[in-house]
Amino acid sequence: MSFDTEYALQDIFREAVKEHLVLNLKTDADWTRFRAISESARDQINTENESYRRDYEARVDKARQKILHKAGSLTHDHPTPHGIDRFDKDVINREAQRIVRHDHARRLYTIREDEITGYEALQTDIRARGQIRGQARDPFNRATERRSGPDRRRE
Repeated sequence: MSFDTEYALQDIFREAVKEHLVLNLKTDADWTRFRAISESARDQINTENESYRRDYEARVDKARQKILHKAGSLTHDHPTPHGIDRFDKDVINREAQRIVRHDHARRLYTIREDEITGYEALQTDIRARGQIRGQARDPFNRATERRSGPDRRRE
């Protein structure tokens, strides 16, 4: 599956989780936690995008240096014949730019995964709290008499 398709599916899943979670938010603490998760993810995404735009050339240069270092190291797999240059500047630049773009997309994907994990943890806490509320209701209903007047049930 391509990275764009996976990213689109993740985005759809994130929105579905948010919509389902919003229906279950009941207390102010739940809403505060929900907003904190959303704002934290949004701030991290904005910071990453700003850093990507600001440091793009430095990141490409660093990736280019890694490629050159790796290409310049000795390998015994397939030695190139003498007289053939393995260093094509355009290919190295394109590869460095691809690596930087992929790293940026991976960071954004990780931020969104963390956001989904936060929403799921909040949903789990809400469910656990709901189960605790229901535990006292059943014994209380069994212990109380609902009818007023004489009881005609057989015992």
